[in-house]
Amino acid sequence: MSPGVSGPLTTSGDALERGFRRCFMTFGDTALKGVDLSAPRTERLLAAAALLFFLIAVLPLVLFDHPRPGPVDFHHLWTAGKMWASGQSPYAAERAALFAQYGLPHVYAAPAPFFYPPHAVLLLAPLGALSPGAASLLFSIINVGALVASSVLAADLVRSAGSPGSRLSWASLHAILLVAFWNATSIIFFHNIVTLIVYLGLLAMLRGAQTGRAAYVVAGGFLALLSPQMSAAAALALLMRPRTRAPILASFGLIAAISVIGLQPGGILPSLKAMLSNLAAYSDFPANTHAAQSGVGFFLFSAFGLSPGTGALIAACTLALALFAALSDRTGETEAGRSVEFAILAIVAGLFFLPSLSQYYIAVTPALFLLIRSKGGWRLVGLIGALILMRSLDLLNAPAGIAWISGRETAAATDSIGIALLFAACVQSWASGRARRAIDGRARPAGLAPVRR
Repeated sequence: MSPGVSGPLTTSGDALERGFRRCFMTFGDTALKGVDLSAPRTERLLAAAALLFFLIAVLPLVLFDHPRPGPVDFHHLWTAGKMWASGQSPYAAERAALFAQYGLPHVYAAPAPFFYPPHAVLLLAPLGALSPGAASLLFSIINVGALVASSVLAADLVRSAGSPGSRLSWASLHAILLVAFWNATSIIFFHNIVTLIVYLGLLAMLRGAQTGRAAYVVAGGFLALLSPQMSAAAALALLMRPRTRAPILASFGLIAAISVIGLQPGGILPSLKAMLSNLAAYSDFPANTHAAQSGVGFFLFSAFGLSPGTGALIAACTLALALFAALSDRTGETEAGRSVEFAILAIVAGLFFLPSLSQYYIAVTPALFLLIRSKGGWRLVGLIGALILMRSLDLLNAPAGIAWISGRETAAATDSIGIALLFAACVQSWASGRARRAIDGRARPAGLAPVRR
């Protein structure tokens, strides 16, 4: 077995800590100045606040209305699982008959095709053995688990980077941020979709790059790529970094192996052909057009009437990441830290270049920490962008799953502005950090630690 997959990605955590301490210690020393995040009283207060927000905004969506009476996305997940559980391909047109058979509402005259990748079989096939209501309740509980696990991983990321405080305090802060400020969280629980699981995968990838644990990268990539629109750019970023290349390739291999199982019902080649046909029809549905989804495509469509293809947008995102990677300073002592920074930048870049929906933007949460290192003006730009994406004023509507702005086109416009501002601020943060590393590298002999400022 390759040492890059079975062994650690780095030989020492000291390099990573130096690379991240400047960014994250700033957060602990300024944003939370005077607050002892290690104190038991602080832990209890933060945990109680997180629990209170959860009880108000999330728990009603977890416990009631299964299956949902409206046309929610979970109906598509369950019908796909039902097809897999009965030995049929979820990409086949016959899946649509399940909506009528079980009385599941859908938006269009005929249910939209199934668009998820075939390795989703591991998550969805067990749901098909249950009734729609029982499966919906179970999946809500799974999403609660993803919320908790992602909060723990986020806490570990921050604490390992040098920010003081207990795991419980940081995990509670992360949970409060997601539940109380991200409107996306209520959308995720209302529609009962995989977005939180994908987000958990992204954080696992970052944690694996941070600690050198290849298993985190492998498992995280498997979960994150359930939604390539949210995570493909981050996976590509880790592929570009030598220290994370082997485990992300192993993740691709695992996905390919499970995908064979997912394509097996109905025959691998016919199922693959049906899946590609579904993907080709993705933009035929009004909710999936550039007018209704945010990002570069929305700007090009609104300003010039252009509708760039997915391939062109992927190419543009890849070119941007390749440019950032080529310009990256490669002095050895902060390589692990830069891998994580680069992956965070890639998450934001992917959501900027590729068509995105409101709930996807929960993935940019780690980018808030990059903003701390930005200059004052750019930090404000990034914060404004993040607040636009969060739509935190919608908390009162959370139990009903109602978006802050009605109408997909209006939401796409504001989301496009928000992600553009956040992307610009993250690029500036990354570039300023690279500039400081370059100065430090010229100011000292190779191999010496960075000068403390």
